[in-house]
Amino acid sequence: MHGHTVLVVDDEAFILDEMREAFEDEGWRVVTAPSGEAALALPEDTRIDLLVTDLKMPGLNGIALYRRLCERPGVAAPAILLSGHGARSNEVEALEAGFAQCLAKPVDLDALLDTAARLCADDSGLRED
Repeated sequence: MHGHTVLVVDDEAFILDEMREAFEDEGWRVVTAPSGEAALALPEDTRIDLLVTDLKMPGLNGIALYRRLCERPGVAAPAILLSGHGARSNEVEALEAGFAQCLAKPVDLDALLDTAARLCADDSGLRED
């Protein structure tokens, strides 16, 4: 998996730290943001191969974040939505928005990493070089 970059967005600092460490241990480059707005403020040339975002955050939620990212030129990344709220309607909305996978919180890090590896196996990325 070495060489891929994941953007992890969550308003809980300990979750960002936990996911950063797990992805880095697997050889990923990791970019984190504590909110949807902070993720959108990243430079547009930031290479992202995968988005992992929480659903419920103050301000912009994870689904709205992904929709906004997809409005940017060249954006076509797989995305994983994390939700501790378990509402089936959120999962349907996320899949309709283009999320590849929805995982329940607390997230099983092994399942997250396996899903991430599978989604990025074809070397496609958010940003085309």
